Amino acid sequence: MLCETHQTAGRLEEVVDTSFEKIAQHLASTSETTAADMRPTQQRYQETMEKLVEAQQAGVHQVTAWPDRWWIERDNDDTAVEPKYLLFTNRKLLGHSLLERTGSDGRKSGRFEPSLEYFDYADIFAAAPQVENDCMEANAREAYGLPDDNGGEYRNKFQELSDRIEALELYIADASGQKIETSEVRIEDLSSHYDDESERWLHVSSPIEVSR
Repeated sequence: MLCETHQTAGRLEEVVDTSFEKIAQHLASTSETTAADMRPTQQRYQETMEKLVEAQQAGVHQVTAWPDRWWIERDNDDTAVEPKYLLFTNRKLLGHSLLERTGSDGRKSGRFEPSLEYFDYADIFAAAPQVENDCMEANAREAYGLPDDNGGEYRNKFQELSDRIEALELYIADASGQKIETSEVRIEDLSSHYDDESERWLHVSSPIEVSR
């Protein structure tokens, strides 16, 4: 028995539909952070959220464009590369990836750059590699006839975590917010294991087709 985490892309008709109350609460929670304390990406995020608050106060409830594309951290606008793939759950933007690597099986993967919203779910993704590894090792030992007293517990944890990830209904979109059809979307968060914030990866199935 091989343990795998499958995340089927959910279907959402709107790109961003964030409640005014939640945005206002988030801005209030970060109001004590000065511009000097924030990274450029965080500053752009703050500015974009303020624009969303202003828009929703004026009666605008849906954003169909990406003001200033705040998630792109540019060192040089002339050489910066636009993100190709955005990751969403329940109309929340979790981050982006260039999916710069293509495997022999056609699957695409790339470094994942998280948004602030990602950290609402980071504990789920950070736990997944170890839980999956424990489950696979237990299954391998049992396949060779070696008893594993914790095998059942590992499998239960794996199933519970898989259910939580599936409930997120992850899907990807292009830079304009248009949904892209894939059969699998998976986040691999190894940042805690390696103590390196850059060790987050987005993996998607291929082919990748834009929804019409």
